[in-house]
Amino acid sequence: MNTHHRTANENVKQPTIYEPDYDDGRIAIIRSFERDIASRIECLKTPLDVSSLGEVAYGSHRYPLYEITAIHDANNPYIRLTGLVHGDEEAGGKALLDFLDDGIKQYLTHFNFIINPCINPSGYETATLQAMNGYHLASRTDKNTGNINRSFNGALPQQESRLIEASLKRGPERDLPPIKWTPVYS
Repeated sequence: MNTHHRTANENVKQPTIYEPDYDDGRIAIIRSFERDIASRIECLKTPLDVSSLGEVAYGSHRYPLYEITAIHDANNPYIRLTGLVHGDEEAGGKALLDFLDDGIKQYLTHFNFIINPCINPSGYETATLQAMNGYHLASRTDKNTGNINRSFNGALPQQESRLIEASLKRGPERDLPPIKWTPVYS
């Protein structure tokens, strides 16, 4: 006599969840850039101008690097805001999206904005500090491979940093360039 009774959950296929594994070549996608970030950006309305600085690609994973501008008066000061440079630090990027949804309009008569809410879309999806090329230890050339924050000014060849640097060089003229600094490691 079979005394086993099936529960409702036994018939439901459970999703495979991979713990991040730095040795076997799998990339664990933890979150959806398309659902959480890109879809919100694509819904933004005038007076915001949404564009892509270009595409970053890691194998079959491709992501637009968005830039949102709000230029009300070219004589007003410019403010550049960036978020999600480190993919595992999502609060800043999501706060920028909330600001773009609700808060920015009250400041447009006094300031112009250039906003990059997610500089590291692959790191967002994998919930890691690094971009996908720094995800696995085997692919790192040093401890900063994939760390976008450490790759400005030509320090490391990160696609994301090159696109942001190109945007900064295009202007506007009153937009401040990134601070030049050299990290010191002990």
